[in-house]
Amino acid sequence: MKRVNLLLAGLIVARALSAASVAVVTTGEEYCNTIRLPDGWRVSDQDKLSEFQRGTEYEFRRLNAPTGEYLVATISTEAYWRKQPADYSLNKFWVDLSGNRRARLATEQEWNSAAIAPAAGELLDVSSADPRHGDNYLFGRNSFAKSGPRWPALGDQVRVSDDGKWIAVQSWKGNSYQDVPDLMLQVALDGSERFFIDLYDVASGKKLISLDGIDRDFAAGDAPLHGTFWLDSRYFILPLGVLREKFLVCEVPSTFPDDLPSE
Repeated sequence: MKRVNLLLAGLIVARALSAASVAVVTTGEEYCNTIRLPDGWRVSDQDKLSEFQRGTEYEFRRLNAPTGEYLVATISTEAYWRKQPADYSLNKFWVDLSGNRRARLATEQEWNSAAIAPAAGELLDVSSADPRHGDNYLFGRNSFAKSGPRWPALGDQVRVSDDGKWIAVQSWKGNSYQDVPDLMLQVALDGSERFFIDLYDVASGKKLISLDGIDRDFAAGDAPLHGTFWLDSRYFILPLGVLREKFLVCEVPSTFPDDLPSE
């Protein structure tokens, strides 16, 4: 018990020392909200703590999808493809993605009885043609503009929902990475990096939501863009912070609003 308490204290201290993580909704604020997970995540031993500090992922499970009720836990990036019960955080949370109800702890019975919700994340273009044309990304019949001056790493430039109706165009602003041979050791030259995300309706080419963020928990300004994903083709999830203690969620409508102008 003493060892677990020390690990919990370590997580709390890490949260206290980590710098601010924030994303501001500049367009479409009515579709988005930030969900905070009370008291952060708990792990079982020192090895798991080290894994979580190197990188974590969310797993969402459906409890009552039509009303926006889901369960969420974290799993280390290193164990994401293994997914044994011991790889998950000790605590899981019930969250309301469509409303403003506060997150609460979920029971193991709730977690074990719920089905994993499909998520759409990294998108790698395997065609010979580069879909990037200047500040625009070509997808389907339309071109979608980015807000920041830089494209992020390959695979993180866009996120397309599973149903193909929505596309998130991701970009960032900041200095170039230091010229080192190991990509894992690359760090930004200063702390002024920002990231941008624009959510579009694929069919019409119209923009619904714009996000402008900064996350000082990461060395590189585009690092937060690697963890974004679509959940059930309805929710866009932006994890915030190295320990994923909060996330921004944007719920897209079933049909695009008629009163919004084209970009």
